Amino acid sequence: MQESCWAALDVVVDLVRAAADHGLLDDVGSLSEGLVARGWRRHRRGGAWLRDQPESLGAWTSVTPPTVSVHLSYEDDDDAHAALAGVVSRIEKLLGAAPMRDASHEPDQFAAFWGCEDGTGLQVSATLHPTTSSMVGRADDAAPVAWLQVEAVRDRTAGEAAEADAERARRTAREGTAVERWYLAGQRILPPDVVTALEDDDNPLVVSAVHGHAHIRAFVAGQH
Repeated sequence: MQESCWAALDVVVDLVRAAADHGLLDDVGSLSEGLVARGWRRHRRGGAWLRDQPESLGAWTSVTPPTVSVHLSYEDDDDAHAALAGVVSRIEKLLGAAPMRDASHEPDQFAAFWGCEDGTGLQVSATLHPTTSSMVGRADDAAPVAWLQVEAVRDRTAGEAAEADAERARRTAREGTAVERWYLAGQRILPPDVVTALEDDDNPLVVSAVHGHAHIRAFVAGQH
């Protein structure tokens, strides 16, 4: 596996360490400030962050629930499995606990899961979808690419409830900081009046985020 791929794993493990030991997922401020301090910048889509070094990386984050998730892609399944083994070993050492294996119960996935029992509500997972996985896209003009997802989530149940809280959304749209409104614009569930307010926001990233997630909100609304 190329050196840049191992360097990307260093970045991912550092995010897990920040979530476990340094309060990265405590609130909007800690999440945003922690990512900026580590060389990430906000994307026009709410919750999405980009990093140029050691290679082009993208992270998806949320505050409902507090989440940081990174996808790494590999053209070769052997490299992907080596990356999974490497990241699982390092997270196991970091958290001081062996993972629960195959937590997804999916036949074409390889997964490891940690549920921390220290009262923080932190959950960490590493999931590999090899090139043969049904989850991997197969464009006609491109070879399938394996991908590895590493995710840290805190207080999943409470966060999901917060996302559905219409009054919280209205309050954030009125009184929240630009970063808080940007995260709000990336939520899957928003009242129509909040969408309208965010579309008229004076921050271009907030406006871009609310428009960029319109299809996701429509999809979620269609499931209910």
